[in-house]
Amino acid sequence: MQMSYVDTTGDTITDTEALKSFVKSVFEKLDRASIRYCVFRDYNQIEVPEESKEIDLLVDPRDMKKLEDLLAKNGFAPLPSWGHEPHNFFVTYNKSLGMWLKLDVITALRFGKPVSALELDFTSSYLTNRTRREIAFVPTTEDKFLVLLLKCIINDKKFNDVRKARLQEMFMEIHEDPFARERLEKNLAKYLPGILDWPAISAAFQSQQPEQLLATGKAIRQRLFRQAPLAVMGRHVHTRLMKRISPLLFMTKHHGISVALLAPDGGGKSTLAKSLIAQRHLNARFIYMGENQKASNIGLPTTPWFKKKKKQKGKNPLEKILVGIFNFPNTLLEQWYRLSVSFYYRYRGRSVIFDRYIYDAWLNPRKKSLVKKVRRLLVEGTYPTPDLVLFLDAPGEVLFARKGEHNPEWLESKRQAYLALQRQLPNMLVLDATQSPQKVQKDAIDLLWKFYRTRDLRKTLNGKHGNTHESEKAEKGRL
Repeated sequence: MQMSYVDTTGDTITDTEALKSFVKSVFEKLDRASIRYCVFRDYNQIEVPEESKEIDLLVDPRDMKKLEDLLAKNGFAPLPSWGHEPHNFFVTYNKSLGMWLKLDVITALRFGKPVSALELDFTSSYLTNRTRREIAFVPTTEDKFLVLLLKCIINDKKFNDVRKARLQEMFMEIHEDPFARERLEKNLAKYLPGILDWPAISAAFQSQQPEQLLATGKAIRQRLFRQAPLAVMGRHVHTRLMKRISPLLFMTKHHGISVALLAPDGGGKSTLAKSLIAQRHLNARFIYMGENQKASNIGLPTTPWFKKKKKQKGKNPLEKILVGIFNFPNTLLEQWYRLSVSFYYRYRGRSVIFDRYIYDAWLNPRKKSLVKKVRRLLVEGTYPTPDLVLFLDAPGEVLFARKGEHNPEWLESKRQAYLALQRQLPNMLVLDATQSPQKVQKDAIDLLWKFYRTRDLRKTLNGKHGNTHESEKAEKGRL
């Protein structure tokens, strides 16, 4: 029986066979490129439908450049892994399935906590003895057993119930397989001679007391350290340094993207914004730039007071003068504060989703007085250009049917005014908001991920740009 699940938007995303086909295609590409890999753990979970799936791979370090090039050509983006060596992270978004796939790739078997600095020179043997399952390569049971056992002894210094049960299950499998037992004995004699052997392991697991093996932890750590002391110390220093300077690395090498959402009332901005910030791999933050205090999530503490005083009747003359003098500077400072927060987010590697960006104000009639012009210049002149502008497009009658506010004619005029902004905003893309919210969200997520991955607007748009002519929208203006 096929399985299906529902994502955060309420849309049925995929079934087991569709997911299996997608993941299988990834492994087929690795096979065709002759990349030596194996699924490091949880192979049985590969076919379980999830909105965000993670697969752990062990890859021959000699094949890493080949792997990076292959994944880049197939829609994967590398994520920063500073301070997480030997881990390398790659993520892609499958629009048709509405799911993320993350590959956590390691190139060495290392142990230790909080820094994985102790290396067991076991990677080549691990990959040489891998076996083929239905769609991918997996390690042998005896190799998985040894690595998990060492994780419990070295990293955790304990056996939790889940790992204890898994080890017990693998032990019984090895115990009944002479060939597997022989291989494990040879590996123990080669890598941990005089410290850990099969008789000790067998006695501990047959009595269901693997905790007895924790006493070998100190000797194992000392042996792995003595094999390459300089390399171990170098890994400790490098890992801690990378974690310390990661904010600087994000700022200079991997900042987030900014997106402004535009739509008349009923266009679905709020629904889309919630969906985007819920996407783990977009790592997005929401910033409301408008004047509605109920919708504001970032602002100055003085703003509610000014709003209250402006609405208040019968205020004394001095208070009226003070409000008149300081209200605009407060508004300007609040916008600058919001923009400063957005810069902070972006230069920490997070993306920013803006609502009520300055482009909404461009639809209002221009003030002719000098004071109004100066004020507008001060506000607009400080706004940075976002990487992308997404306009959620739907006819006025559709917008009216959704919220029942204003009237279809007024909403249609607003819609046309937004569409006209394309002449001023070359980075503006029109999304078809007459589709279901789930379809719009998938289109938007796919678009943002393409830009995040390529940082190239032309490649992101791929020839599909919004157009004011109704007859051309189906081909050029909608995704």
